[in-house]
Amino acid sequence: GSRRRDLVRKKKLYLAHGVLEYWIVDPEASSVIVLEHGEAAWREHGLFERGDIATSTVMKGVVAAVSEVFE
Repeated sequence: GSRRRDLVRKKKLYLAHGVLEYWIVDPEASSVIVLEHGEAAWREHGLFERGDIATSTVMKGVVAAVSEVFE
């Protein structure tokens, strides 16, 4: 239930309410997907995996080492 809620329901709600950026942390894939608010839909800023540094387009300077997220 939580995975579906994060990938479907929350995405729709956050987009409708003007959330500018949505980070989806996926422990099964050891990845972080960063989505940015587009005009009518989410745009993928990046899919970040172990060894990558996830970045924000909204919060300049905010980064996360994906490997550290899953330690």
